[in-house]
Amino acid sequence: MEYSKQINRNLNDAENQKIQTYIKNQNLKFIETNSGFYMTPTDLSGNLPQEGDEVTFRYGVENLEKEIIYNEEEIGDLEIELGKSLIPIGLEYALKRMSPGETASVILPSGLAYALQGDGKKIKADEVLVFKLKLKEIQSK
Repeated sequence: MEYSKQINRNLNDAENQKIQTYIKNQNLKFIETNSGFYMTPTDLSGNLPQEGDEVTFRYGVENLEKEIIYNEEEIGDLEIELGKSLIPIGLEYALKRMSPGETASVILPSGLAYALQGDGKKIKADEVLVFKLKLKEIQSK
């Protein structure tokens, strides 16, 4: 058990170092959230979605080397109910910090993205990802 904990700490430390290097090389300001991911500032006083709301959004995803993994056009518009979707939990957390019409860049450590399994296609295991996220619409229940 202790060995497993140490491996996770080492992975988290390595990912945090990569994230800090990425942020330092960007022309964007990122804030660290209490949930453990980073995103560009958004208007937290706006109309924010809540658990159970249906949201329509778009995103593209790349790795820390700025290689596009999936672009917005490939994915298209997505409509989900917050709390009942299969998207990475980090994306749900980010959407809850956005108002309709806002865009944000979101850096998710692997544990808040696709973790050990990747997506079975283009996203590797234990990969830190950068999402270019746009919240289009909220439908409250």
